[in-house]
Amino acid sequence: MRKFQKPLAFLFGGIALVTYMSFRFFPQQNVDTPVVALQQGQQYMQVYVLDNEQTLIPLSIEISEDLSIEDKLQLLIAYMCGKQKIKNFQPVFQEELSTVNIQVENKVAVFNFDDTFLKYDVKNELRLLEALSWGATQFDEVDEVQIQLNQTTLTHMPLGNTPIPKQLNRTIGINHFETATATLHNSKALTVFCTKRIEGNVYVVPQTRRVNNVQDLTTLANVILEDIRVSTNLTQPLFEEQIHISNMQLQDKVLTLQVNKNLLGSDQELLQEAYYCLVLSLSLIDGVEQVTLKIETDETSQVMQDQSIQVKDLYYNAVVF
Repeated sequence: MRKFQKPLAFLFGGIALVTYMSFRFFPQQNVDTPVVALQQGQQYMQVYVLDNEQTLIPLSIEISEDLSIEDKLQLLIAYMCGKQKIKNFQPVFQEELSTVNIQVENKVAVFNFDDTFLKYDVKNELRLLEALSWGATQFDEVDEVQIQLNQTTLTHMPLGNTPIPKQLNRTIGINHFETATATLHNSKALTVFCTKRIEGNVYVVPQTRRVNNVQDLTTLANVILEDIRVSTNLTQPLFEEQIHISNMQLQDKVLTLQVNKNLLGSDQELLQEAYYCLVLSLSLIDGVEQVTLKIETDETSQVMQDQSIQVKDLYYNAVVF
């Protein structure tokens, strides 16, 4: 997977990173931990499916490393059509598509559908665009998506007339909601990772919000920490745990920040929901290629652990069949 490909240096006091990265959590009933782990030899593909509130949930499904990019995209469409039933989730397409020709050239993935494409639920038209663009652009070989219907490139979705951006990629956002203080004409999209509990399981979920059109990284980072409950059915653990940034700087594409001790529990272990939401959200800010995180304690903020990993190696919300 990519788009979380930026190297991340985890620096925190008194915590061994390996403790958290060496476990693999799979969704089961009554699991109370987000599904986040480090890939170790296996390869996963993210497939975006809908829950019963029409929220797109990214699920990680293990795939063969030997597949071509075209085969991976064909498999992506198959899962989006319900190739495998997954409890508590619905596919984006209501029915299986009979013909999908896919070509990738110059990092553009062209999906040529036939008339079976028209059987999607019109109220999920934007969600379909989001799921397809975020799903396809997880791969290094794809930077943007083009949708064709019977070899004619679409500029609007055929049922609800939702406009399709000329460059369809992750800038379209995902699970959109708007705020009263930000307008489409004077704002930018910021994707924040939150959590959602579904039938006893906790899932990490990206959601795009619009913020005032500022480029200041400190302001954007602070927006990530804000409460979102007034506008969404997701939970923002960073707000609930009152995580604050006391110091932050960006140099040579390395974002270094110091946060308060609220990121640690009473046992001095990381609060995983808040931790992973912070890590994944910061990795999506433009211009940030590496994150260095320091956690304050009552005694010292001295760095006790220095471990560098690739964010692209993280996977979450894994399902097994």
